[in-house]
Amino acid sequence: MRITAERARSVNLCEGPVNKDKPRPPGARRLLVANNDRDLLYGISEILTRSDYDVSQAVNGFQALQMARELQPELMVVDDTLQGIGGLELCDRMKADPQTRDVRLVLVSSDPQAAGKTAADRCLGKPADCREVARAVEELMG
Repeated sequence: MRITAERARSVNLCEGPVNKDKPRPPGARRLLVANNDRDLLYGISEILTRSDYDVSQAVNGFQALQMARELQPELMVVDDTLQGIGGLELCDRMKADPQTRDVRLVLVSSDPQAAGKTAADRCLGKPADCREVARAVEELMG
C-alpha cells in the first residue's frame, strides 16, 4: 500500500506528531524519522509506533542531525529532500561522525541511483510505501 497524504488522513494515520517527550515504553527501541512532508512523517511514525518502537521526529536535516546526536537512536528513516541538510549529505555526515556512525540509516529517495551515492544502510524508492519502510526497519533492527 502506497501512503499518500490523502490516504494517511483517511486511515487516521496523521492525527499529529508522535510526542517525543512521552514516557519511553519499557524495552522500546528508539528510532528517528526525518521527513519535511509532515503527512508522511506522521504516517511513517504512527506505523512504527504501532510496532512498539519509540519514535521521535525531525522536519529538516539540521534538526535530524542534532536529534541523532542527542537521542542516539538505533535507526533513522531519512527522506532525501530534507531542507537544510539533504538526506544524502545527512547520511554521509552521520556515518563520518563518531557520535552517530553506528546509527542504521534507511534513505527514502526519488533517485534510483541513490543507493550507490550514499552511506545509508538501505535505500528505498519513492513514493514511500510505509509497509516497505517498516519491513526495512525490521530487517535492519534484527
